[in-house]
Amino acid sequence: MKKFVFLIGVFLFGTIITAGCAGNESDLSSSTSMLSETIEGNPVIAEQVEDYFLLKIVSAEEVYGSEEQVQISASLTYEGEEQSVTIQHAESPFLFQVTNKTENITIPYDMNEPLITTVLESGKPYEEKYEKRAGFSEDDPNKTFFEQFLKGEGFPAGEYEIEVKTDFFIKPDAQWEGPTKRYTMSVSIPIEIVE
Repeated sequence: MKKFVFLIGVFLFGTIITAGCAGNESDLSSSTSMLSETIEGNPVIAEQVEDYFLLKIVSAEEVYGSEEQVQISASLTYEGEEQSVTIQHAESPFLFQVTNKTENITIPYDMNEPLITTVLESGKPYEEKYEKRAGFSEDDPNKTFFEQFLKGEGFPAGEYEIEVKTDFFIKPDAQWEGPTKRYTMSVSIPIEIVE
């Protein structure tokens, strides 16, 4: 019975990967560097390293006004010996999870899930800025908070934890000599929003 369940799992995973192989391909080495800019004020930074990959989250400030745009960016850097590595992921390698610790509400971050293939060059970070978004239904008990969160540039007042997660696979190719592996990493920072 265990073999049967395992084979079904392998079949489903293979089907998903095969269906996504017709996905988009992008070369992230040409992306604009957002975190490389000088950050003034009191930046908040957190990092996690796994094997040859560095995941980093940066907030330009520790405290923002409720009308200020929250400036958060995430980066993923391949630091291995190969010249580049190809990864596979959803719409973005990053998933931002925002939690209002004051109200104990987590803002759902919706994302499309096509299979995207991207190339990371060794030592060159791929970076993205956080963009406010939330997925919720009309009957969600926190609907009013989510609607307030989505209005304007800032966040509602309170203490927040901003977590960035990444979930990707190494795509085996001629340049990658290691085994196929799934990477799931996460790192978070605290920020405060004041009136």
